[in-house]
Amino acid sequence: MLDVSSQGNRVCQQYENLAQSSSSSLSTSSTLTRQIVNIDSLPVEMIQKIATYLPTTDYDHLRVTNRTICDALISINSMHTALAEKPLYGAQGAYYKICAEAKHLAARCRRLTECEITTLLNIRVQPDFTINRAISVQFQYPIDDLTLNDGIMEIVEAFCKKLTTMVMHQKPSSCPALRYRYQYNISIEMRTFDAQAEVIFQASNLCTLSQLSDFYACAYQLYNELAIPQRIYLTTMMVKLHRFWRAHPPANLDRQEVDNTIRSYVTLLRSGNDVLAYCKAAKRNSSGEASSNP
Repeated sequence: MLDVSSQGNRVCQQYENLAQSSSSSLSTSSTLTRQIVNIDSLPVEMIQKIATYLPTTDYDHLRVTNRTICDALISINSMHTALAEKPLYGAQGAYYKICAEAKHLAARCRRLTECEITTLLNIRVQPDFTINRAISVQFQYPIDDLTLNDGIMEIVEAFCKKLTTMVMHQKPSSCPALRYRYQYNISIEMRTFDAQAEVIFQASNLCTLSQLSDFYACAYQLYNELAIPQRIYLTTMMVKLHRFWRAHPPANLDRQEVDNTIRSYVTLLRSGNDVLAYCKAAKRNSSGEASSNP
């Protein structure tokens, strides 16, 4: 088992590159840029900003890296205490809230079955060549797993319905639904083959930054309405979409602007990364146990 401090060093090293790339936004001064050589050289506010993008376990590991970082980052237990004492608003309140919810999310993740973990890890986002400039999010799972089947369909349908309503409210009444389908090419399709079933959720790869923001704002609204078990699937899907659009931004959009727009939805991304980190660790542990058995 790895020592906690070595975990912290690994996380710190991993995010020093992020810290260095982010430092240019603080100042255009070349002198400042030369002075920033690692993450604990950054201002406290920047360290805290970087930490908001980490999964909960990596957040804890980063805190024990050294005294400077530990002093800059409040512990998750202290967040619980602060929320219990008084309501917090704004960015700080939102950040504390997601960290408090992370414990409930982690507890639910520990009850995921092996099939559910496999389903979450196997969510695929890729171009859909059957529809021009569209991408598809594919969920695959055993066809006899009706609970998982119904859960995913329910979440995806609720998301599409909410997105339709959002766009209809923002657009002139003369052309709501058609504009919505043109912007996002949203559709749901169920396929079955052999012992697997597949839900195809399609989204347009041709949109503006404001439409992309609407897309994630809608997901965030739905996230707040769902129970913890359902959030697991929604937030994992949105993280996978973020990774795809970060590598392959929608047509005519700048990659960095796309990344910055989506990264503003910290709750969705942090929860999704927590889920995926747990699933990967559980899968590794399961594979290790299987290989050690005669």
